[in-house]
Amino acid sequence: MYFVGDELPMALRYFTHGYNVYHPGVCCVWHLYNRAKVLEEHGLTLQWPNTLKPRLLLKLWIEKKRILKLYGMEDNDQDLTGFDLGRERTLQQFEQFAGIEFKTKTIARFAMNGEYDSEHTYEDRKPAVREGKLVEPEEPMNAN
Repeated sequence: MYFVGDELPMALRYFTHGYNVYHPGVCCVWHLYNRAKVLEEHGLTLQWPNTLKPRLLLKLWIEKKRILKLYGMEDNDQDLTGFDLGRERTLQQFEQFAGIEFKTKTIARFAMNGEYDSEHTYEDRKPAVREGKLVEPEEPMNAN
């Protein structure tokens, strides 16, 4: 994948193949995203020159279609053979674990807060973001 945000598709594939992915609590590796003056100072060049822009856009469009199919958001003609989901766990189990729902573009409150606990309460699983918009928490019911 070419800089499309491959972390989530890879995490989904690892998870469904039965792997658990862990990360340190601090940043120990970084990537240089600035392509301006810094590259020239270090004698680096872009991986793709501007003349390849149409090919790059096509590649990104194909990647987007594959990712949408992988997430179950779109049934299209993309062939995922070799890059499809595993059989150890399901897409739905990943969504439950991660606190996201791809089709409705929903993020649970615990996920939005960057929290993890295997025993989330119902309140934690209520959507915090839906269709890209913040969902305000509902007022708690009065016990009186």
